[in-house]
Amino acid sequence: MPDEKPLVSVVVPVYNQEQYLDRSIPALLNQELEDIQIVAVDDGSTDDSPEILEKYSDLDPRVTVVHKGNGGTRFSDNHWD
Repeated sequence: MPDEKPLVSVVVPVYNQEQYLDRSIPALLNQELEDIQIVAVDDGSTDDSPEILEKYSDLDPRVTVVHKGNGGTRFSDNHWD
């Protein structure tokens, strides 16, 4: 993606969701709109979610991962920047 801001940013709060990430992240990446930024906010997951998110971040520059301590969905949705 060029230095321009993406048309759409999608924030994905994640807490122990390893069983869903290999379906949900590719679904976002493969949908019709390509000018997107996916911000996955790992809310202190204790499963393999952080590693899976990093895998997608390494594979596609549209994916950004933010790791933080557990604060709940409301915190993830409102304080990821």
